[in-house]
Amino acid sequence: MKKLKLFLTSIIAMFVAVVGVHAAGITGGGASDWHNRTWESDVTTSDDGVVTIKLKDNLRVASDAGLEVADGEKVILDLNGKTLTNYCASNESPSGCTAGSATIEVRKGGTLTITDSSNGEGTITQKAGTKDIVVIDNKGTLNIEKGTIKGLAGVTTGQTPISVILNQGTMNMSGGTVISNDAELSAGIHNLANGILNITGDAKIETGSQLSWGVLNYGKTTITGGTFTQKYQYSVIQNSGDMTIENGTFNSDVEDAYALITNENVANSAKTGNASLTINGGDFKGNVVLSYGISKKGEAVINKGNFDTQQDISGFIALGSELDEEGNVVKKELHNIEVKENENAKIELDKYSTFEGDTVNITITPKEGYELDKLTILDKDGKEVKFVSAEGGVKFTMPTSDVTISATFKKIETPVTNTTEEENPKTGDNILMYLGLGLASVAVATLSVKKLRKSN
Repeated sequence: MKKLKLFLTSIIAMFVAVVGVHAAGITGGGASDWHNRTWESDVTTSDDGVVTIKLKDNLRVASDAGLEVADGEKVILDLNGKTLTNYCASNESPSGCTAGSATIEVRKGGTLTITDSSNGEGTITQKAGTKDIVVIDNKGTLNIEKGTIKGLAGVTTGQTPISVILNQGTMNMSGGTVISNDAELSAGIHNLANGILNITGDAKIETGSQLSWGVLNYGKTTITGGTFTQKYQYSVIQNSGDMTIENGTFNSDVEDAYALITNENVANSAKTGNASLTINGGDFKGNVVLSYGISKKGEAVINKGNFDTQQDISGFIALGSELDEEGNVVKKELHNIEVKENENAKIELDKYSTFEGDTVNITITPKEGYELDKLTILDKDGKEVKFVSAEGGVKFTMPTSDVTISATFKKIETPVTNTTEEENPKTGDNILMYLGLGLASVAVATLSVKKLRKSN
């Protein structure tokens, strides 16, 4: 059977060697060795090789000698209402902690499930620490079902421990509670760029200090449930990766706090590019629920959700959604547009389905020799929809139902000019012309005779 190692400090190991009982752990061996040599936990192995560690009493482990789940191992840690505490080896002071160490480390290919078969109040925590100390460092698969995992308490100013859980693999949290460190610039869950984080069910995330986040995301996070509580100034969620929220409860009663959720581009060694946040549901309560942070850059869109906030969130609402009078972002109904075919013209739209209030552009191209006679747009009840001229055609505003577009066309009438008759007058026309000329000559002759008689 593959080894499951729970290492202690050299002091505890010496104590085990001398006394032989009441040890907090072992330096090696399998499940049977655990059972025979520890009194704080029961260790069993199932037929399929899954190792279950059930705490019988509170257990302390050194920061650089914690529980390691190796490649290929599957471990269930049952807190059983007890507390597993990480402490520093050198006089239990922060200066004695080894940077980069963790209470629990899940290697790539390993799987750890944390649960609690008792009252659900089991805890994994740290007593003291310094920079780069985490409670759980996950590079494999981490499943959290029950229990509380929290960071440092009483850390002095100037120390900046990283997060309670550092996720570089796949983490699934369906229950339990994660509380961020009581220290600045830390997080309850730090999901790195290569991390996959799924939060659902009865999971609870809380901020534990003035300058710490509940979730700091640079990778891919999907939230389909859980409760997220902002208790201090910093956001309960800081997203600089890809995040989708399908459901969940997000609360803040803190005045003058940062936004409940901050979606912000942050350039660092782990992630560069656009922070992407999509909200498809959930309940959100706070003075400010969503912000782009200091950089004012990122992509955040709200498709659906319930919002109790003083913030104007209209700028985040997606096309096809709207904010109702009760503060809920709801999906609009998608309406279709039907165009009746016409053999005398081509009628094209810039969209054939859209939402109420959207603008639809129509381009009409008649066949040669035809022109538009009448354009008709009707809603589902047969009521005409008004349209106006636009560049290259006409446009209208989509009503609250499907519409039908039809048009009639007519031939273009061209005036006919008979140039042959003008150039070659008819015989009758010639007689009239000569008769006119003759009468004119008679009139001129008569006038000349009268003048001659007067002169005589």
